[in-house]
Parts: sequence; structure tokens; C-alpha cells
Amino acid sequence: MEPDDEYEVGRFDIVYRDKKTPMIIKDFMDRPEAHDVCIYTEPDFANQIQEEMIKFADELETGN
Repeated sequence: MEPDDEYEVGRFDIVYRDKKTPMIIKDFMDRPEAHDVCIYTEPDFANQIQEEMIKFADELETGN
């Protein structure tokens, strides 16, 4: 991938809170040394994913 490239990894129909909800995962490269993964979905579900990713990153930093 070149800088500023975006690639759609997948598009899924999931069930969130008893409702069919789209979830789109994209890879975006804004710097050659780092890729960003973006998840587009229902805002409440996206916030839950973000909270879990922050916890995961914190655990990696602390070694727990």
C-alpha cells in the first residue's frame, strides 16, 4: 500500500442488540510505518469496540 491508500478488508452483516447491523472494516495507511484499522458500524457498537481496543493497548503496554 502507498501512503493515503485505503483498502476495504471486509463488509459484514452482524446482529447487534437484536438488529441486523452493517460492519465495515477498512485499512488506511497514512504513514508508511503504520496502518490504521477503521471499523464503521452502529455508533454504540463502535464505541464498545474502541473501549476494548484501548484496554487491550493498555494491557500490552503494562505487560498484563
